[in-house]
Amino acid sequence: RWCHRWVVGRATLCVPSIAWSLLTSASLCVCPGLAPRLVLRRCAAALKVGIMSSLVMYGLMQERIVRHPYGGEDGQGAPEFFNSSLFLVFCNRVFTCLCAACMCKLSGHPLAPACPAHKYGSVSLSNVVATTCQYEALK
Repeated sequence: RWCHRWVVGRATLCVPSIAWSLLTSASLCVCPGLAPRLVLRRCAAALKVGIMSSLVMYGLMQERIVRHPYGGEDGQGAPEFFNSSLFLVFCNRVFTCLCAACMCKLSGHPLAPACPAHKYGSVSLSNVVATTCQYEALK
């Protein structure tokens, strides 16, 4: 199963199995004797903090890579800036795919996509274009 169904009151939540295994192993989210609604609030808060922290770090690293000059500090040659935004996006996507493959292998999930490529291809393409434009805007 790729999804863990969790019923809280009248709401039914569908939490991806990988996220569910991470959440249930974290002592922050699941404590014996807590009401399901409180567990859900703790998990949601932990996920929000984690997502926002990683986005802030990503933005800071992105700006440093694009705006910080390389070389030229020892007096030999002029400092250079990173020019290829598309290469940065490619490296980012390769690293993300490797992390996702490792998580799938560790959790025992199959590597095969659960959805046909044509259903998420346009979203992926627009994301790559938007990220490339984002790097170009930082220059």
